Amino acid sequence: RDPLPMAHDPKIMTTAAPGPGAWKVTGLFALLALLVVPVFPHFVSPNETTRWALAGAAVEEGTLEVSRTARLLGPRMEDVAEVDGKLYSNKAPGVALVALPGYLAARPFAGPPSSSSLRPSLNAMRLAGATFPVLLLALPFARLAPEEGRARALFALLFATPLFAYALLLFSHALVAASLFGAWAALFGPAPESSRGRRDLAAGALLGLAVLSEYPAAVPSLALAAVAAWRAPKRLGALVLGGLPFAALLGAYNAACFGSPFRLSSGLEKDAAFRELASRGLFGVGLPDPAILLRLLFDPSKGLLVLTPLLLLLPAGLIAARRKLPARAFVALLLAPAAILLTYGGYPNWHGGFTVGARYLVGALPFLLLPLAFVRWGPLAT
Repeated sequence: RDPLPMAHDPKIMTTAAPGPGAWKVTGLFALLALLVVPVFPHFVSPNETTRWALAGAAVEEGTLEVSRTARLLGPRMEDVAEVDGKLYSNKAPGVALVALPGYLAARPFAGPPSSSSLRPSLNAMRLAGATFPVLLLALPFARLAPEEGRARALFALLFATPLFAYALLLFSHALVAASLFGAWAALFGPAPESSRGRRDLAAGALLGLAVLSEYPAAVPSLALAAVAAWRAPKRLGALVLGGLPFAALLGAYNAACFGSPFRLSSGLEKDAAFRELASRGLFGVGLPDPAILLRLLFDPSKGLLVLTPLLLLLPAGLIAARRKLPARAFVALLLAPAAILLTYGGYPNWHGGFTVGARYLVGALPFLLLPLAFVRWGPLAT
């Protein structure tokens, strides 16, 4: 008998429409996002503008080389890779691809890449590549949370964690959070057996998108796939098939830019400090360091538990969630954020520069906040 039963038993785990409370929370978030996004940027944000430069080069020049668009951003544009004197974005291409419709929508009004078109086109890309994925994330989160704690936990996720900031910025973290949690919902959420194959394909595609957007997302993606395929190896084929187009796309992108499908931008940094960092371990990531793990969680300026103190309730939430969730779903819910934490626990640049909180842990937030829907806490509890 399988000790980790599938998650389609409605007696163990149920799903329902998000409900009026969750829709109100999501609508408030969407409204605030539209109001707040235009506040940025007030300085050159290389992590974002490198993706803007890639979109501009692809649309305007039909090339993946960003040499010309990067020059518009001045000498502070450091997030680029260099090959034979040519500049390319040093980021995984997934976010730029997802945000491309935003660039195309703004193009008739903003014009071609220039210092004056940067702000409106980047804002549109933020909405497409970060805000919209978080709005989509709210749907499976609300559907899988128990009704009594649904709106409360969703409010905490969208407004009481660093996810709010990264839903307004063209970083990779919001898209990765949405993709990983969407894959978990597809793999372990309630579903008729007849739809299992389609859901596994969708989960594979979401995991592929996560890795295409942030290479270290491969670690939690493998954890989710391993739990899903444990004693059910046929599921692995559907997962691989779903992720294959994204792997092919990444290989084609790397070959076009860097000369080999297996050569990543992370190893070709133009900036000397980033190049030195990437030369250690696996593109800068080594074995988990207890000191880094402690700083990721407790650093006074960036620690996850400092900026999201609600997570102090997580132990109680996990105890309650364990009673409600199937074993397989619960194990995956634990392993995904643990994989993210341990991965970046081996990264010397764990702070991520000038950012809001420990930005590399944003992908773990939906997994950490869902258990809080299973317990009553705070003045919002009724």
